[in-house]
Amino acid sequence: MTQQERQARSRAKIFEAAMDEFGTQPFEDVTMDAICSRHAISKGMMYHYYTSKEALFLLCVEHTFRALAQYLESRRAALEQQDAEQAIQLYFSARELFFREHERERTVFESAMLRTPVPLREDIARLRAPVAAQNRAFLAAVAARLPLRPGLSREDAARYLESLEAVFPSLLQNYETTDVHSMMDVSQKVLNLALFGLARE
Repeated sequence: MTQQERQARSRAKIFEAAMDEFGTQPFEDVTMDAICSRHAISKGMMYHYYTSKEALFLLCVEHTFRALAQYLESRRAALEQQDAEQAIQLYFSARELFFREHERERTVFESAMLRTPVPLREDIARLRAPVAAQNRAFLAAVAARLPLRPGLSREDAARYLESLEAVFPSLLQNYETTDVHSMMDVSQKVLNLALFGLARE
């Protein structure tokens, strides 16, 4: 095995250990000592590659954002064939489906986005930028196809949908969904309420 191969193997082992730790508990509860001791990684090897838990966490955050972006992008072409309302519902639901299939990534995402470590705020925003741009482009394209109320611009609609995307998962959590079918039913109901409101005019 070459030195380059050994280094790649060491980095992969450290990454998997970090994902196990940050993917099962909050950022503040993870320590470098725990990662080393629980995953049989020598401190010498660890600190040769990563000098802090912050650096390791950002590695996990970058992986999570990249995996999520690829997952959403792989579904985008099919979604664009749907009518606007269904495309939005399926797009929002796709993120939830991704996290149901990737529990470690969900925990990393929640630590990064809901309990953002203050010193890492700018780094996390930078790492999220490609996902945010992807969301913005898709939602702007869908907003252009929605029949809007008088006085609303396409930009208004796109901004609203982008802000809705951020709160959609928490809205879904108010309902008990035991499988994908029930989750899709609930997501359709939640989106209908978000787009058309509660009361008749």
